[in-house]
Order: sequence, then C-alpha cells, then structure tokens
Amino acid sequence: MRAISFVLLLLTAGCAWTPDSVVIRRQAVPVAMVPQAAGVLVTVVAADARQEREISHKKNGYGMRAADITAENDVIAEIRAGVAEILGGQGFGPGANATVRIEVTRFYNMFDLGFWSATANAQVTASLQVQGADGRSLYGRVYSANHPLTGQVLMNATAAQIALQGALAGLLQQIASDQQLTSALLQARPAPPPEPVAPEPIRRPARRPIS
Repeated sequence: MRAISFVLLLLTAGCAWTPDSVVIRRQAVPVAMVPQAAGVLVTVVAADARQEREISHKKNGYGMRAADITAENDVIAEIRAGVAEILGGQGFGPGANATVRIEVTRFYNMFDLGFWSATANAQVTASLQVQGADGRSLYGRVYSANHPLTGQVLMNATAAQIALQGALAGLLQQIASDQQLTSALLQARPAPPPEPVAPEPIRRPARRPIS
C-alpha cells in the first residue's frame, strides 16, 4: 500500500503545475442564546491582512512548490459572515452600539511530504477588536486554529479545501466559545432612557370667601 501511494505521488506530478481553485465554505457553529444580548446592536467588519492571497500551493512528488491554489469565493467575507452568524445566534442584533473588527492575517494550507504520504497543514489566524459606539476599546484577542489532514496521496486543491474548512471551523468555534468577547459586547448596551418626570401639580390660589 505504501509503495502504491508513492507511485501515485509521482504519477500526479504533472498535475502539480496546473493552477486550481476551490470554494471555501464555513460550517454552522452551534451557539447558546445570551439573554442579556437583546437590545445590544453590533456591526461586524473584516479586513484582509494576509501576506499570501493564495490559499495553498500544490507540490509535486518530490516536495517542490508548484502551482497556485486559490479560493473562488471571498474567504474574508466568509469569515465575517460566520462571526455575524454567531453573534446573531447569541441574540445580538445588527446595529451601531459596538463594532467588531476582524483582521485576517493567515488563511493558508501547507503540504508536507512524508516518506509514503503527505499531510495538509491548514492554519487560519485572525485578530478581533471590539469598539464601543463612544470609541472605547472594549476587547481584543488573536484567534488561531490549525487542522492537519494526514495520509494524503494527492497534494491538490481538494485536500487543501478540506483542511482549510476544518481550520475555519476551529477558528469560528473559538470565537463562539469566548466568554470574554460576550462580556465585552454586553458592556456596549446603551443606557436606558431616563424615566419621565411627572409634572408638578398646578396649585391654584385659594378662593376667598364672598362677604
């Protein structure tokens, strides 16, 4: 079996020089409703700070870096939508009480060639900042998730896709389970409107008796 895997690696070396692309989709992350979140309105924005815009590179049977593997869809928008979906599931609404800023610094899969097979090592890293409507910084954290896919015969776009979607799921799970993030967003709850003050009763001068 190991010999067959090695032969397949060599036979597919020609495909390693053909660029390829895949669609990256997030998985739904289960979340619990936060009762206090009702009435807190949040805007989610995302920025791309990656050094490499490709999501991976193929390698030939000798481990040499080959053709680009790119995403057909916008992976930054996919992450932003995933975070917005998590916050919405927790009960936060869309609006301007707080802004969640996500900066994606890495979304990449690296193939490592072993003796008989290869491993797809995917990593997704993003920083997150929470800012209140008054400009105050309420929270900040860097999230990073790795997803190795071992025993791969082909170092191609499909293997990169599976590994990266696993890493993306891990990143979103970290965000969904971050209690400090939830607490920071609750700090952005707007102050309740002042209670109306009852008007003072009009005092009329007492009538003098008619003599």
